[in-house]
Amino acid sequence: MRQYFIDNAPEWLFALATNITHSRSSKENIHIARSEDGWLVERDNIKIHSPTSRFYGISMKTFESKFEQYFSIKEGDVVMDVGSSLGDTTVIMGMKAGSTGKVIAVEPEPINLKYLAKNTAELDNVDILDYAAWKSKGTMSLNTHSSPTGHSLVWGEKGSVEVKTDTLDNLTKKYPKIDYVKVDVQGAEVDVLKEATELLSRCNQWVVETHFRNDLEKATHPAVTKLLDDAGFKTTLFEGYVVYAQRE
Repeated sequence: MRQYFIDNAPEWLFALATNITHSRSSKENIHIARSEDGWLVERDNIKIHSPTSRFYGISMKTFESKFEQYFSIKEGDVVMDVGSSLGDTTVIMGMKAGSTGKVIAVEPEPINLKYLAKNTAELDNVDILDYAAWKSKGTMSLNTHSSPTGHSLVWGEKGSVEVKTDTLDNLTKKYPKIDYVKVDVQGAEVDVLKEATELLSRCNQWVVETHFRNDLEKATHPAVTKLLDDAGFKTTLFEGYVVYAQRE
């Protein structure tokens, strides 16, 4: 019943139910309100504009537990957010890197790009690259998803949009220093990493969200782990799907 409500409730009702639920909870403060171009999600004093009330974004606490479990972003770091979606992770990275650091946000989907730009407008340390990270330069059909975080080059749900693609090596040529890379590309992570040899050789901290963990044939974490091990990293699998890789 709960899943049926999540999938089928009108946006306004979903927002109302979320606000009521979280007003009664001491664990986390989430409030969703209508905005001029969609919805405004306020989560622990971080505000994210979204096309849907079903997108909560990520809190600072959740970000730190998921993406900084073994190493963390420091002030002055140059950070890459590959698969930025609406920018919830990008905003937190920008806050952590500070005015002396930089965040390179990579996102291909046009609606996501609109909200990503809006959500990072008050940060002067974010560069947005409107590409899908991939194994080659060109154009491809990006399979769109009902969730802003679900668009993928390798699997689809309801439709597609043509996007530009390029390798991480090409996208980072003008950035001589990169300290930390987070990758969340909805199943394309193996192909992306295979053609990131130059960036792998000079960036020593990676966090890669892998996919299909419940399908032994499709699960990407074994191949991702092997690629990073072979590149000289010490890898750790966190919660069965997030691969941390660090090299001294």
